[in-house]
Amino acid sequence: MRRLLRPWVLIGTLVGLIALYSLVGFVLVPYLITSYVVPTASEQIKHPILLRDAAFNPFALSLRLNGFEVRGQNETPMLGFEELFVNLRATTLFLKKVAFDEIRLVMPFVAAKVNREGKLNLMSLVPPSDEAPQPPAQPTGEPKKMMPVQIDLLEIGQGIIEYRDDSKARPVVIDVVPFEIVLRNFSTVQAEGGEGAHAFTAEIGKGEKISWEGTIFLEPMESDGKLTLSGIKLKTLYQAVHDLFQFDIPQGTLGLSASYHFDLRGQTPQATVKNGKVSIQNLAIMERGGLEPVVNIPSFEVEGIQLDLQKQTVDVAKVHSADARFDAWMESNGVINFQPLFTPIGGNEVTPTPTIAKAKPEKAPKPWTIAVDEIALRNYRAAFEDRTLSRPGHVDVSAMNLTVNDVQIPFKKPLPVDLSLKLNETGTIGVQGKVTVEPLIVDAALKLEHLDIQPFQPYLDRFLNADVQDGAIDLKGTLHFAKEHPNEPLLRFQGDLAVNQLAVVDRKAFDNVVTWKGLAVNRVALDVEPTVVKIAEVVWQEPSMQMVVEADGQLNVSQLAASPPPRDQAAAKEPEGEKSPAKAAEPVSVTIDQVKLVKLAARFEDRSIEPNVKTSLTEFGGTIKGLSSKQLKKADVNLTGRIGRAARLNIVGKINPLSEDAFTDLVITLGGMDLTPVGSYSGKYAGYGLSKGKLSLDLKYKVSQKIL
Repeated sequence: MRRLLRPWVLIGTLVGLIALYSLVGFVLVPYLITSYVVPTASEQIKHPILLRDAAFNPFALSLRLNGFEVRGQNETPMLGFEELFVNLRATTLFLKKVAFDEIRLVMPFVAAKVNREGKLNLMSLVPPSDEAPQPPAQPTGEPKKMMPVQIDLLEIGQGIIEYRDDSKARPVVIDVVPFEIVLRNFSTVQAEGGEGAHAFTAEIGKGEKISWEGTIFLEPMESDGKLTLSGIKLKTLYQAVHDLFQFDIPQGTLGLSASYHFDLRGQTPQATVKNGKVSIQNLAIMERGGLEPVVNIPSFEVEGIQLDLQKQTVDVAKVHSADARFDAWMESNGVINFQPLFTPIGGNEVTPTPTIAKAKPEKAPKPWTIAVDEIALRNYRAAFEDRTLSRPGHVDVSAMNLTVNDVQIPFKKPLPVDLSLKLNETGTIGVQGKVTVEPLIVDAALKLEHLDIQPFQPYLDRFLNADVQDGAIDLKGTLHFAKEHPNEPLLRFQGDLAVNQLAVVDRKAFDNVVTWKGLAVNRVALDVEPTVVKIAEVVWQEPSMQMVVEADGQLNVSQLAASPPPRDQAAAKEPEGEKSPAKAAEPVSVTIDQVKLVKLAARFEDRSIEPNVKTSLTEFGGTIKGLSSKQLKKADVNLTGRIGRAARLNIVGKINPLSEDAFTDLVITLGGMDLTPVGSYSGKYAGYGLSKGKLSLDLKYKVSQKIL
């Protein structure tokens, strides 16, 4: 016994134990890993597993694995890593927690692939189970707490994730190369007074980066941090839903940054987002197979995002975008190109709704509240082509600026709106006012300046067999619209309207048929439902008309109106059976205080007779005061002019052309009209010509109750 207690015996025993411990750690453990663990695991998952070498330090309690790979049946690598280093803290072996000084993973890779049948290759790594699934055990008592885990340094470097989905009509390919994760002082349980700084970075493509930094604790779940996405290609994200739509996203990047707090310590989860920002840059959307984008948005940003999960509120400081362009057209069938473009494939299919027994209505959940301080769109452009017309119509919108302030969802108060744009590079439109969404109410000031009529010629072709060579519309006033209007009209406009410098050209003769310097309708008050029209003054300045009877006897102005399109026989066919008589529309109330005519000129030429007859009316003008649709209201007429060179024409009296029973009581006087220009009619109808002669006329013309 004494020999066993001698120092050299104790030292020898200790050295032997250390040597044995070293032999087991340095030699046996790596051997067991490479010779038994790896083959057993390979047989278990039925996939080849390769491990280049393994090393274990029994004194530092560290394990290092190099060159690890799991391969598919075709020997293609599925997942693995270049190096895994795990260093367990020895002092925690006898404590109720697991602590690591360091866990380092170098060049991990995952090659995930979904085949054409929709099966993920990684699922083949899960060995099949012969046991029937057991129902989940019912929780009893307090939930069992997980053993605390602490990692001083967790580092993943140069990671690679490759994803390919061949089940889609167009394969989806996403590569995350490289990604980096660094967690310092990570713990599943928050220590008092201690916080661990963690970080994560990943690059899913050239210039596409995802980064996160902050703290995270698992029990109870709590995390604070900042998430940043920069340069994420929208084309990459769109691959996931590519087969659902008919458009492509060839370019565009997404950026996101936000600070957040997440906490599960209370009875209800708490989550907040602060200083959030979302940006989309250089977005382009094109038709599938198209050559040019139909949507271009160089910049779209949402700033100052604040979110509170418990309060169910989202606050946004500003939404702003600039320099966007949209190209739209309406096909001959009346469908705008954006409709099929953004409608999900199969989205128009009608799914039968199953009959569901009526249940007791549940209390509606509290709605989220969204507040946006300002929405600002700057320098937007849009080009529209209408292909339903015989000649395609084109409308170009440019320099569009829109500002909407104080947006509240659900909508509770009117939204201040300021809109301005340029139409067809000449006219400008401005709208300033307030819009109430529910129910829809619009109160706005409108201003149109120099809105050129000529670009709208394809739309006028439906009604006019002539070309508008020149002319512009000006409008200024206020508009009130109320969708629900029990005690007021549906629409009310008050303001001024003018059509200036109009020139209408005959397509056959290429001559001006109608021109005028200006047609101003001043101080208009228009109500719709019920319809009431009040006009203070109409001023028609320097109108000119060219009336020509062609050689075939057709009057040119009678040919200006386009013929109506032929009606479809099926549509024109009257339905069988008795039809109830349509209710007569109520007469429209119209009042025009004064019509002022300034320097009207009309030229008449008859080319159906030889020699041609030519005469003219010039300097014709005056006033018509008191026009009204009221039955007993009569307007005063006072018009003067000149026929030919010297014959004076006067028209004085009263008229009521707007009432149902039109009334006319006029005195028309004409003095000294030279008959020589119209002498051809005498030769044709009387058999002899005129060498000279004058006509004077004093005529009383009265029509009442359709009796002349």
